[in-house]
Amino acid sequence: MHRRYLLTLASIVVAVLGSVASANLWLSYAVWASPDVPERASRWQERTRGVVLVPSTQQLEFKAARLEARRDDVNIAVFDRRP
Repeated sequence: MHRRYLLTLASIVVAVLGSVASANLWLSYAVWASPDVPERASRWQERTRGVVLVPSTQQLEFKAARLEARRDDVNIAVFDRRP
């Protein structure tokens, strides 16, 4: 009785963790295989004014591309001196 319960519970946990891990690996591979994602996301956001979720490993490149696209609209600079 307990053995079947534990086997079922373990199977469910493995299935859930396996699907999460495979989705994470697929996303990581997609980011690695497509280094132009930030540039394409920036162009799409400029064209549609939509919301973009860029992988955290490419946030800096995306923000730089967005600033470059809107350089003429920016009229202020903030210098932060946090340690």
